[in-house]
Amino acid sequence: GAVVSTATATGTGGAWTSGHASPSLTSGQYTAVASQPSSLGNPAGVSGPVTFTVETASPTVALNQPESPSNNTMPSFTGSASDTTTVTVDIYAGSTAKGSPVSTATAIGTSVNWVSDDASPALPSGQYTAVASQPSSLGNPAGVSGPVTFTVETAAPTVTLNAPAARSNDTTPAFTGKASDSTPVTVNIYAGATATGSPVSKAAATRTGGEWTSGPASPALTSGQYTAVATQESKLGNPAGVSAPMTFTAE
Repeated sequence: GAVVSTATATGTGGAWTSGHASPSLTSGQYTAVASQPSSLGNPAGVSGPVTFTVETASPTVALNQPESPSNNTMPSFTGSASDTTTVTVDIYAGSTAKGSPVSTATAIGTSVNWVSDDASPALPSGQYTAVASQPSSLGNPAGVSGPVTFTVETAAPTVTLNAPAARSNDTTPAFTGKASDSTPVTVNIYAGATATGSPVSKAAATRTGGEWTSGPASPALTSGQYTAVATQESKLGNPAGVSAPMTFTAE
Protein backbone atom coordinates (compact mmCIF):
# COMPACT_ATOMS: atom_id res chain seq x y z
CA GLY A 1 0.00 0.00 0.00
CA ALA A 2 0.95 3.65 0.12
CA VAL A 3 3.47 5.05 2.58
CA VAL A 4 1.62 7.14 5.18
CA SER A 5 4.62 8.64 7.00
CA THR A 6 8.42 8.78 6.75
CA ALA A 7 11.39 9.26 9.08
CA THR A 8 15.01 9.72 8.02
CA ALA A 9 18.35 9.11 9.71
CA THR A 10 22.00 9.88 8.89
CA GLY A 11 23.98 6.74 8.13
CA THR A 12 27.06 6.28 10.32
CA GLY A 13 28.24 2.88 9.24
CA GLY A 14 26.72 1.51 12.43
CA ALA A 15 23.73 2.29 14.64
CA TRP A 16 21.37 5.04 13.60
CA THR A 17 18.51 7.03 15.11
CA SER A 18 15.91 8.69 12.95
CA GLY A 19 14.09 11.97 13.37
CA HIS A 20 10.38 12.06 14.08
CA ALA A 21 8.03 10.47 11.60
CA SER A 22 6.14 12.98 9.48
CA PRO A 23 3.27 13.47 9.04
CA SER A 24 2.14 12.35 12.49
CA LEU A 25 0.27 9.08 12.79
CA THR A 26 -3.29 8.65 13.97
CA SER A 27 -4.29 5.79 16.28
CA GLY A 28 -3.93 2.43 14.56
CA GLN A 29 -1.57 -0.38 13.60
CA TYR A 30 1.41 0.30 11.34
CA THR A 31 4.32 -1.58 9.74
CA ALA A 32 7.72 0.09 9.26
CA VAL A 33 10.55 -0.89 6.90
CA ALA A 34 13.99 0.78 6.85
CA SER A 35 15.96 1.09 3.62
CA GLN A 36 19.38 2.46 2.70
CA PRO A 37 20.80 3.01 -0.78
CA SER A 38 24.31 1.71 -1.43
CA SER A 39 27.08 4.29 -1.74
CA LEU A 40 28.67 1.93 -4.32
CA GLY A 41 25.62 1.65 -6.56
CA ASN A 42 24.65 -1.79 -5.32
CA PRO A 43 20.98 -2.60 -4.67
CA ALA A 44 19.51 -0.77 -1.67
CA GLY A 45 19.49 -2.56 1.66
CA VAL A 46 16.05 -3.24 3.12
CA SER A 47 15.26 -4.29 6.69
CA GLY A 48 12.63 -6.77 7.74
CA PRO A 49 9.25 -5.23 8.60
CA VAL A 50 8.32 -4.32 12.20
CA THR A 51 4.72 -3.78 13.24
CA PHE A 52 3.61 -1.42 16.00
CA THR A 53 0.47 0.28 17.30
CA VAL A 54 -0.15 3.95 17.98
CA GLU A 55 -2.86 4.69 20.57
CA THR A 56 -3.76 8.27 21.44
CA ALA A 57 -7.20 7.67 22.95
CA SER A 58 -8.13 7.44 26.62
CA PRO A 59 -8.78 4.01 28.12
CA THR A 60 -12.37 2.82 27.74
CA VAL A 61 -13.94 2.48 31.20
CA ALA A 62 -17.41 1.17 32.10
CA LEU A 63 -19.04 1.04 35.56
CA ASN A 64 -21.93 -1.35 36.19
CA GLN A 65 -24.98 -0.26 38.16
CA PRO A 66 -24.69 -1.41 41.79
CA GLU A 67 -27.66 -2.79 43.71
CA SER A 68 -30.01 0.00 44.75
CA PRO A 69 -31.41 0.49 47.28
CA SER A 70 -29.09 -1.51 49.49
CA ASN A 71 -28.08 -1.58 53.15
CA ASN A 72 -24.44 -2.25 52.19
CA THR A 73 -22.52 0.76 53.51
CA MET A 74 -19.21 -0.40 51.96
CA PRO A 75 -20.23 -1.56 48.47
CA SER A 76 -17.85 -2.98 45.91
CA PHE A 77 -18.21 -2.21 42.21
CA THR A 78 -17.70 -4.00 38.90
CA GLY A 79 -17.04 -2.92 35.35
CA SER A 80 -14.62 -3.13 32.46
CA ALA A 81 -11.54 -1.13 31.48
CA SER A 82 -9.24 -1.39 28.47
CA ASP A 83 -5.92 -0.54 30.16
CA THR A 84 -3.98 -2.39 32.87
CA THR A 85 -3.60 0.51 35.31
CA THR A 86 -5.53 0.79 38.57
CA VAL A 87 -9.22 1.68 38.32
CA THR A 88 -10.49 4.13 40.93
CA VAL A 89 -14.19 4.49 41.79
CA ASP A 90 -14.94 7.89 43.30
CA ILE A 91 -18.24 8.17 45.17
CA TYR A 92 -19.99 11.53 45.54
CA ALA A 93 -22.89 12.48 47.81
CA GLY A 94 -26.06 13.24 45.88
CA SER A 95 -27.42 12.60 42.40
CA THR A 96 -24.45 14.07 40.49
CA ALA A 97 -20.67 13.62 40.56
CA LYS A 98 -19.92 17.07 41.92
CA GLY A 99 -17.79 18.30 44.78
CA SER A 100 -15.26 16.08 46.52
CA PRO A 101 -15.59 12.30 46.76
CA VAL A 102 -16.89 11.06 50.10
CA SER A 103 -15.63 7.50 49.61
CA THR A 104 -13.40 5.56 47.19
CA ALA A 105 -12.90 2.00 45.97
CA THR A 106 -10.06 0.67 43.78
CA ALA A 107 -9.60 -2.26 41.43
CA ILE A 108 -6.68 -3.86 39.59
CA GLY A 109 -6.88 -3.16 35.88
CA THR A 110 -6.75 -6.29 33.73
CA SER A 111 -7.60 -4.74 30.32
CA VAL A 112 -10.97 -6.53 30.56
CA ASN A 113 -13.37 -6.86 33.53
CA TRP A 114 -12.59 -5.60 37.02
CA VAL A 115 -13.99 -5.96 40.56
CA SER A 116 -13.19 -3.31 43.17
CA ASP A 117 -12.48 -3.69 46.85
CA ASP A 118 -14.99 -2.33 49.38
CA ALA A 119 -15.66 1.39 49.39
CA SER A 120 -13.97 3.26 52.22
CA PRO A 121 -14.93 5.04 54.37
CA ALA A 122 -18.38 3.51 54.96
CA LEU A 123 -21.38 5.40 53.59
CA PRO A 124 -24.28 6.57 55.77
CA SER A 125 -27.82 6.33 54.45
CA GLY A 126 -28.37 8.55 51.42
CA GLN A 127 -28.13 8.88 47.65
CA TYR A 128 -24.74 8.64 45.96
CA THR A 129 -23.19 8.87 42.49
CA ALA A 130 -20.12 6.83 41.51
CA VAL A 131 -17.68 7.38 38.62
CA ALA A 132 -14.83 5.01 37.65
CA SER A 133 -11.61 6.33 36.13
CA GLN A 134 -8.41 4.76 34.82
CA PRO A 135 -5.17 6.56 33.93
CA SER A 136 -3.54 5.69 30.63
CA SER A 137 -0.37 3.58 30.78
CA LEU A 138 0.77 5.52 27.69
CA GLY A 139 0.28 8.99 29.15
CA ASN A 140 -2.94 9.67 27.25
CA PRO A 141 -5.87 11.35 29.05
CA ALA A 142 -7.50 9.20 31.72
CA GLY A 143 -10.58 7.18 30.83
CA VAL A 144 -13.76 8.03 32.75
CA SER A 145 -16.97 6.02 32.98
CA GLY A 146 -20.48 7.38 32.93
CA PRO A 147 -21.93 8.13 36.39
CA VAL A 148 -24.18 5.64 38.20
CA THR A 149 -26.47 6.68 41.04
CA PHE A 150 -27.48 4.42 43.93
CA THR A 151 -29.06 4.61 47.36
CA VAL A 152 -27.81 3.28 50.70
CA GLU A 153 -30.54 2.69 53.29
CA THR A 154 -29.74 1.38 56.75
CA ALA A 155 -32.78 2.65 58.64
CA ALA A 156 -35.89 0.73 59.60
CA PRO A 157 -39.04 1.32 57.54
CA THR A 158 -41.22 4.20 58.69
CA VAL A 159 -44.60 2.87 59.87
CA THR A 160 -47.61 4.77 61.18
CA LEU A 161 -50.84 3.42 62.63
CA ASN A 162 -53.95 5.57 62.52
CA ALA A 163 -55.96 5.73 65.75
CA PRO A 164 -58.96 3.41 65.65
CA ALA A 165 -62.26 4.40 67.21
CA ALA A 166 -61.63 4.81 70.93
CA ARG A 167 -64.75 2.72 71.79
CA SER A 168 -66.43 0.33 69.38
CA ASN A 169 -68.56 -2.78 69.26
CA ASP A 170 -66.42 -4.08 66.36
CA THR A 171 -64.66 -7.17 67.73
CA THR A 172 -62.72 -7.77 64.46
CA PRO A 173 -61.52 -4.25 63.65
CA ALA A 174 -59.47 -3.34 60.59
CA PHE A 175 -56.66 -0.80 60.79
CA THR A 176 -55.09 1.79 58.48
CA GLY A 177 -51.79 3.63 58.28
CA LYS A 178 -48.73 4.37 56.20
CA ALA A 179 -45.50 2.43 55.61
CA SER A 180 -42.37 3.24 53.64
CA ASP A 181 -41.33 -0.27 52.57
CA SER A 182 -43.13 -2.66 50.23
CA THR A 183 -43.31 -5.62 52.60
CA PRO A 184 -46.54 -6.68 54.42
CA VAL A 185 -47.63 -4.80 57.53
CA THR A 186 -48.69 -6.73 60.62
CA VAL A 187 -50.83 -5.20 63.37
CA ASN A 188 -50.29 -6.93 66.70
CA ILE A 189 -53.05 -6.37 69.28
CA TYR A 190 -52.27 -6.70 72.99
CA ALA A 191 -54.66 -6.88 75.94
CA GLY A 192 -54.49 -3.83 78.17
CA ALA A 193 -53.16 -0.28 77.97
CA THR A 194 -49.63 -1.20 76.84
CA ALA A 195 -48.10 -3.35 74.12
CA THR A 196 -46.60 -5.92 76.47
CA GLY A 197 -46.87 -9.68 76.66
CA SER A 198 -48.05 -11.77 73.71
CA PRO A 199 -50.50 -10.50 71.09
CA VAL A 200 -54.05 -11.74 71.54
CA SER A 201 -55.06 -10.95 67.95
CA LYS A 202 -53.50 -9.85 64.69
CA ALA A 203 -54.42 -8.12 61.44
CA ALA A 204 -52.39 -8.18 58.21
CA ALA A 205 -52.14 -5.61 55.42
CA THR A 206 -50.44 -5.15 52.05
CA ARG A 207 -49.04 -1.68 51.41
CA THR A 208 -50.41 0.16 48.36
CA GLY A 209 -48.81 3.43 47.31
CA GLY A 210 -47.40 4.11 50.76
CA GLU A 211 -50.69 3.52 52.58
CA TRP A 212 -52.16 0.30 53.93
CA THR A 213 -55.48 -1.07 55.14
CA SER A 214 -55.56 -4.30 57.09
CA GLY A 215 -58.01 -7.14 57.01
CA PRO A 216 -60.16 -7.85 60.08
CA ALA A 217 -58.37 -8.73 63.29
CA SER A 218 -58.33 -12.43 64.10
CA PRO A 219 -59.29 -13.97 66.43
CA ALA A 220 -62.20 -11.76 67.44
CA LEU A 221 -61.72 -9.61 70.52
CA THR A 222 -63.78 -9.90 73.68
CA SER A 223 -64.91 -6.79 75.53
CA GLY A 224 -61.98 -4.91 77.01
CA GLN A 225 -59.14 -2.46 76.46
CA TYR A 226 -56.49 -3.20 73.83
CA THR A 227 -53.31 -1.69 72.41
CA ALA A 228 -52.32 -2.13 68.75
CA VAL A 229 -48.88 -1.74 67.19
CA ALA A 230 -48.09 -1.99 63.46
CA THR A 231 -44.79 -3.47 62.29
CA GLN A 232 -43.15 -3.86 58.89
CA GLU A 233 -40.08 -5.94 58.06
CA SER A 234 -37.34 -4.33 55.94
CA LYS A 235 -36.83 -5.87 52.51
CA LEU A 236 -33.16 -4.90 52.83
CA GLY A 237 -32.64 -6.73 56.12
CA ASN A 238 -32.60 -3.58 58.24
CA PRO A 239 -34.43 -3.55 61.60
CA ALA A 240 -38.23 -3.76 61.36
CA GLY A 241 -40.25 -0.56 61.45
CA VAL A 242 -42.59 -0.19 64.41
CA SER A 243 -45.44 2.30 64.82
CA ALA A 244 -46.45 4.14 67.91
CA PRO A 245 -49.02 2.18 69.99
CA MET A 246 -52.74 2.97 69.75
CA THR A 247 -55.13 2.05 72.56
CA PHE A 248 -58.86 1.37 72.06
CA THR A 249 -61.76 -0.39 73.72
CA ALA A 250 -63.99 -3.14 72.31
CA GLU A 251 -67.42 -3.27 73.95
